[in-house]
Amino acid sequence: YEVVLVEKQAQLGGSLAGVKKHFPTHAPYTELEENGLADKIQKVTYNPRIKVYTSARVVKTEGQPGMFDVTVESDGQAVTHRVGAIVMATGWKPYDASKLAHLGYGTSANVVTNEQFEAMAAEGSLVRPSDGREAKNIAFLQCAGSRDENHLPHCSRICCMASLKQTRYVREACGAEARSTIYYIDIRAIDRFEEFYAKVRRDPSVKFIKSKVARIAEDKSTKNVILHGVDTEGYHRYANT
Repeated sequence: YEVVLVEKQAQLGGSLAGVKKHFPTHAPYTELEENGLADKIQKVTYNPRIKVYTSARVVKTEGQPGMFDVTVESDGQAVTHRVGAIVMATGWKPYDASKLAHLGYGTSANVVTNEQFEAMAAEGSLVRPSDGREAKNIAFLQCAGSRDENHLPHCSRICCMASLKQTRYVREACGAEARSTIYYIDIRAIDRFEEFYAKVRRDPSVKFIKSKVARIAEDKSTKNVILHGVDTEGYHRYANT
């Protein structure tokens, strides 16, 4: 089929451009996969059946199913295409982490978002922002800003898998010294990812604590972050660095 691809940014790729590796997409679904975005963009760009517009937007849609007239504005010019169907890719944006001050974001340099951590891994620099030292002991907080009546009531559907994936980055960078702790309400390994979750669960460098972290503070002398909350399985209270 002929395809018209309309991208509002200056280049293709969107948020995927900042992702180091993908979740498993091939059996047995236990290994992360390379991004491969550059190759895919090249194939799309040079495919004669695909017309690509960047820095563009749809300004008008008329017609009916099977016969739409879609007007695209790009580089100050408007072009109308006759198409049979329209696929709307809504995209996504991260929650405003500044609204999560109780979790230390904005007050402790060593508290970063999942998206920022992914970018650090893609650049090959898993270091503490406060002092540039290698980060070997990392806590991952699930449902930060989601499944929360004070923020977003729904599940993001992606953050559990993203954290499971990122524990692999810590393992690859730090080897036997790696320490990852995942604080979770429940783990949602949606779709085909149960085997990958099971693999991470078996890794002795990864610890799972069923808890909703209530507060994060910073040790002023070491810049370590200290997590406060209750282990909901009832074993202990914790204050992990």
